Amino acid sequence: STLRHVLNMTAAGTVGLVAVFLVDVVNLFYISMLGHQELAAAVGYAGTLLFFLLSLAIGLSIAVGATTSRALGRGDRAHAKQLAGASLVLMGATMTLAAILIYPLLPYLMGLLGATGSTADLALRFTRIVLPSTPLMGLGICLSALLRSVGDARRAMFVTLGAGVATALLDPLLIFGFGWGLDGAAVATCLARLVMVGIGLHGVLRVHGLFEWPSASAMRETLKPFLAIGV
Repeated sequence: STLRHVLNMTAAGTVGLVAVFLVDVVNLFYISMLGHQELAAAVGYAGTLLFFLLSLAIGLSIAVGATTSRALGRGDRAHAKQLAGASLVLMGATMTLAAILIYPLLPYLMGLLGATGSTADLALRFTRIVLPSTPLMGLGICLSALLRSVGDARRAMFVTLGAGVATALLDPLLIFGFGWGLDGAAVATCLARLVMVGIGLHGVLRVHGLFEWPSASAMRETLKPFLAIGV
């Protein structure tokens, strides 16, 4: 039964992680259907840059799972709820700060990646629309980690899978239906992240009740692993 649990958690975690990158794949697929190489290249450059922020969120979510699941394993649910609350606050704050710091550096960073001319301009336009939704992405990843810590692998998987499905539905509507093109793909990404947070909040708050506004001590306790893993 332990092996089955490990296999279930691993399989669901793998599907969930792949689903995170599904958003970029779907965007690239639909944008390429417009037939303009510069647009497809722009999404590629933007995806590469945004990947670093996604990596940061995934790294921080390891700290979320480690601290919360340890408290749940001890049977201290009240403490686990405090740690879950602290994790969400810190994740939101960290990803907001990262987005604010990166925003003015976007032209320089695109240049470092090798984007030039109209491709660089389009990549910047896409990234500037998507970047403000970075805290939503971080919260979605955090909520997925909290659901895994409580052993709900299926709902944890649905959090990120929901974002992929939302993108697959919204991309053709916004890109082709509304005629928004590249901007439509960017808006679809932001809305997909909103869907991810909605599914995650339902699981964490409504289904498992794994949230409590954190005390100062819970914030300090969670901050240490956050900083260690974040650095």
